[in-house]
Amino acid sequence: MIDESYLDAAVRIRRTFMKLNVELTEYENYAKSIEKIIERALADLEDINNSISNDKKLKNVSQEEMLRKVLDILARLEDDSKSLESKVNPINDSIEKLRKEEVQLYNNIKFKYPNIKDSELIEMVNKKLEKEGLL
Repeated sequence: MIDESYLDAAVRIRRTFMKLNVELTEYENYAKSIEKIIERALADLEDINNSISNDKKLKNVSQEEMLRKVLDILARLEDDSKSLESKVNPINDSIEKLRKEEVQLYNNIKFKYPNIKDSELIEMVNKKLEKEGLL
């Protein structure tokens, strides 16, 4: 049996990962809403393209106005993508930090218990996670 503090560290890592995973799922839904925004932007761009192709409408709308509309659409898309990125990047950073903590925990355990098999270690950690309701 390994020291309980190692198992507690594994539990902490797992809890934190599960919390981050829930947040990531929430932002996945946000990303899906951005997909709809992109689809709408594509439709708007298609309308602009049709206006340019249609001589009647081209006379009513200047090239500057068309350019402004395109730039507005692109600016909205950029703002939405930056918003999503600003929410997801910290989560990705936290997950990467957890991965490093997990590797360090594994190395510490293997250093202190060099004869423990990986399968035994996994079994002990899984039992602790199951006891904590994290599996």
